[in-house]
Amino acid sequence: MHTESPPAGTVSPAAPHPRSGDGPADPTWPRRAFLALLVCWLVLPLAQWGTFAEDAAPFVVAGRLAPEHPDAVYAGADGRVTERFEAEGCRFVPAGLDCAEFVLPFLSPPVAVAPLVVLGALGDAVAVLVLRLLAAAAFAGGAWVLWKRLAEPDPAARVPLLAAMVVLTPFVSTVVHFGQNAPLLFASAAIGLSRTDRGRHAAGAALVWVASIATKLFPLALAPLLLVRRKWLLLGWSAALLVALAVLGALVAPASLLGHFVDSSASLSGTRVTSVSNLSVDAGLHRWFDGWRDEGGAFALALGARLAAFVGLYWWRLRDADEDVQWSYAWVALLALHTQVWWHYLAVLVPATAYAVRDRRAWWAVPGVAAVVTATAVITDDALLVGVVPPVLLGAALALPFVAARPARGTVSPAARAGTR
Repeated sequence: MHTESPPAGTVSPAAPHPRSGDGPADPTWPRRAFLALLVCWLVLPLAQWGTFAEDAAPFVVAGRLAPEHPDAVYAGADGRVTERFEAEGCRFVPAGLDCAEFVLPFLSPPVAVAPLVVLGALGDAVAVLVLRLLAAAAFAGGAWVLWKRLAEPDPAARVPLLAAMVVLTPFVSTVVHFGQNAPLLFASAAIGLSRTDRGRHAAGAALVWVASIATKLFPLALAPLLLVRRKWLLLGWSAALLVALAVLGALVAPASLLGHFVDSSASLSGTRVTSVSNLSVDAGLHRWFDGWRDEGGAFALALGARLAAFVGLYWWRLRDADEDVQWSYAWVALLALHTQVWWHYLAVLVPATAYAVRDRRAWWAVPGVAAVVTATAVITDDALLVGVVPPVLLGAALALPFVAARPARGTVSPAARAGTR
């Protein structure tokens, strides 16, 4: 019996229809797996409820002391926290641990005080939960931006980017457990600049950047790049947010808090690189040259040489590049310049690498960098970390401009052009 074949391009009624959700053959599975992973990140603070958050405690204590006891918020000239601060901080330290060892000083500028006063009004456990949720949200938000910018336009990026975030999960879990605000650096580097000429995107990018300034201060040094790129809307939002925080801070805490911050910060000059946990380039130099300090003529020359090298590389290799590449690279260069770098800052290497390899589509470099970053959360040998991380950080700042594909002479990359529309 003769049967007629179905026309080309159709499926026989007897043939099975492809279904969404049939495993790796389903093209949507990386996206769904990625979203499921981000949900797991957001649930981490709930799973960590009631555990000790060493890095969160100083922010809660500062919020409680600033209105009535501004002289007790910042550490003294000897670098030790005040007695009142230690007494408040000891409430967070589990029994059996040396309280004096685990109560960390508060180092953020007074512009952070207004939201911290609100945080301090909450109970200890709730305040810690809020800080952990903010940390998890910053990680998840930054990762989702990377997915939308990189994986959705290019299917080849999906599995490597998913793999990178899976590899990064132990790092995320540890940072969230500490109640750290360093995920703001990761989020800002991921958000980039390419869409900040539109109101909603500019406001969001400004909120994250200003939050990093309010908690760390040193990210303010990225402002010159915004001026060079003429990001007036982003700068305007950022200035408005900083002014609002300053005004609110003046309403809830005495003006003398600023003087205490300046005095406490000045007392740390020359000693930052001696911390065993500091992973900055200058801390690495101190490891090899015991007399190296973050002050004096030699330090100024070394810092100036690094700054000149990074600015030169930017101008030579990146000035016409994708604006997201420029911004994320600026974060890496800033860490290579800063005198105090903790291991949880290094997450910025992941978005910086992801944006740098976009045009070359060398996506599997991203999980490799994520593995290096995660190792810093797993390795507890400070001597090993300070011997390895500073050269890696300096190497990344020198290499990333060459990793990023350079647009042809006289042209601008599509992403950079989109960011200037």
